[in-house]
Amino acid sequence: MPLKGQALICAFYLNELLLRLLPRNDPHEALYDAYAIALQRLSGAEHLSVVLRNFEKKLLEELGYAMVLIREAGGDIPVQPECRYLYDPESGPMKMALPHPDASLTVSGQTLLDIAREDFSRAETREESMLLMRNLIGHRLGERPLHSRTILRELQEL
Repeated sequence: MPLKGQALICAFYLNELLLRLLPRNDPHEALYDAYAIALQRLSGAEHLSVVLRNFEKKLLEELGYAMVLIREAGGDIPVQPECRYLYDPESGPMKMALPHPDASLTVSGQTLLDIAREDFSRAETREESMLLMRNLIGHRLGERPLHSRTILRELQEL
């Protein structure tokens, strides 16, 4: 089934991620398999954000930046579902003692555990994982924004 509407913009987003983050002619068979699966899933009835988060997670893994999700950064302390964490792109989640001024950089332990299980049934997990992935991928992309995000934002304003 051909993609249309937001699913098509999501496909452009996945494509743009691959073009921007992968070195030219660098084979990543597992990643391209995940890309093909994501494109199929975008045409189905599945929530678009779930498809995107699963692909982003796989992309980071394949690039060598796998997310630390079930343990605190630099240790063996398990992530606690009821705690809040500041997620450092280089080391992973760090338990927060005080609220952080930028809530988009924080995530609940439950969300981290949900991402690890690829369980996006909670609305909070979908929202927090979107912000987390945006920060992690933005960290790898640098200053240049993604065109597909700009297009989607502009379409939503219409």
